[in-house]
Order: sequence, then structure tokens, then C-alpha cells
Amino acid sequence: MTCKDVEAAITAYLDGELDPVRSSALRGHARGCDACRALVEDHARLAGALAELAPVEPPAAMWDGVMARLAEAEAVDARRSRTSLWSARLWARV
Repeated sequence: MTCKDVEAAITAYLDGELDPVRSSALRGHARGCDACRALVEDHARLAGALAELAPVEPPAAMWDGVMARLAEAEAVDARRSRTSLWSARLWARV
């Protein structure tokens, strides 16, 4: 495993998502590479600190805005669909 491989796989490694062979290869590389060992340690510390944070509840107004944008997008899609159907029927006559 190379330093570049470690950088690409570090999140999956810390989340326990790597298969045993790749996980072992990453650990082996980190044991022999000071830069990658420091990277793994830093990411592990950061992941631990983030796990200790309390969940944040978004404000209700945010959800209202999200729902309004979704409704707007659905309306635009419906208009496009009707226009496409109308165009197809028109071209079918030609």
C-alpha cells in the first residue's frame, strides 16, 4: 500500500469498512511510514472528537424552506412533462 492509497482509504479504515486484507495492509504501511501513521492518528482523534459532539437539530424554518423548494421543483417538472407531451403530439402530426 502506498501513501496515496492510505489517504484514499483512511475514512473507510476508521469506519471499519475495509476488508481484512486492505485493513492489514494499511496498518502495515502506517507502522513503517511516519507521515501515514500521523495521518491515521490525526483522523482517529478527529473522528473521536466528532463522535462526542451533541447532535444539532436544524431550525423548523429550514425544513419549511426545503419543502418549499421541493414543491417548486416538482411543479417545474410537471410543467416540463406537459410541455414535452404537447411537443411530442405536435411533432407526431408532422
